[in-house]
Amino acid sequence: MVPIFTPQKESDLSVVLCLFDAYGIPYFVHNSHFGGLHPGCQFYLYNWRRVFVPNEIASDARQLLDDFLPGIESTPYAMSGRDKLRVIVEALLLGWFIPGNKWPRSDAA
Repeated sequence: MVPIFTPQKESDLSVVLCLFDAYGIPYFVHNSHFGGLHPGCQFYLYNWRRVFVPNEIASDARQLLDDFLPGIESTPYAMSGRDKLRVIVEALLLGWFIPGNKWPRSDAA
């Protein structure tokens, strides 16, 4: 499977998935449910969604996106070194923002 689309909005994702369903193109959405359960800081590999299609029909899926949604970006987001550094800094500085149990509860009697 190859990544074919990285949506920036939920509406873009919905339109693309409806197109794929209508034309019988199988797909897989990485972080489909997890990203919706934990809103907050958007980290590329942590909670962004990506649409994957099988290698054999990747060119057909790209052509479909270009035909029906000419203004939509169909190539996956490529992270530059600067973007990777920003993600690391955000994770270190904004670690309090990511859900989780960081402090143990004191079991006072």
